Amino acid sequence: MAEKITPTTGMELYNALASVPKEAQRTISGGRLNGFTDINPMWRIQKLTEVFGPCGIGWYTEIVDKWTSEGNGEISAHVRIKLYYRVMDGWSAPIEGVGGSKLVAQENRGAYHSDEAFKMAYTDAISVACKALGMAADIYFAKGVKTRENLTKYDQQPAPEAPAPAPRTQQQILDQVADEQRPQNIDQDTYWKVVEAYAKGRLSKSGEDYRTRLINGYGLTSGQIARFDLDVKNYKIANQIK
Repeated sequence: MAEKITPTTGMELYNALASVPKEAQRTISGGRLNGFTDINPMWRIQKLTEVFGPCGIGWYTEIVDKWTSEGNGEISAHVRIKLYYRVMDGWSAPIEGVGGSKLVAQENRGAYHSDEAFKMAYTDAISVACKALGMAADIYFAKGVKTRENLTKYDQQPAPEAPAPAPRTQQQILDQVADEQRPQNIDQDTYWKVVEAYAKGRLSKSGEDYRTRLINGYGLTSGQIARFDLDVKNYKIANQIK
């Protein structure tokens, strides 16, 4: 066990708590925090004990408040604590920490209720309070630059940049123009059935050709009529209709 220190400057204590051994670090895999670094909570207890002495003698916490909050069908548990540590022959001013954990979480199989939510929220609150002392500073802050290696679960993961859309081909552009030229007040399935019927020389039940019926029934513009005639021509070519 390391020898306890009596800090004379803020940075002396900060530096004593900043480094986290590799065995106390864990890379989170999966979920929203994938790739982030989590720290073993027992390492914090060990470090507090090394620097200040046993819990209750060299340091202790006071639970100030506990509550729950709801949102999106889930319930979170929250704990607010005050952390005290021994300084010379007295106690430090309280360092506040607020932690949280899911009490009821919505999962694929339904709602999951955790009976350890307040315990995890308390552990989280200790970690927040300890950050004010510089504990695990080498993980939370590395020369002012955030990297994948020193991201923690308290950092917001940057949203991935959306990939640039692939350039459209000339055919795709022509298809879009053609769609815009066709009448918009008729269902496309119906439109192409009319194209097929007219191309094959069919007549409606009233004996009227489908082109005339389409023009009169939907009030086609001259541009839309030209588009229809071109669609009929292309349909005949594709289906070898003379």
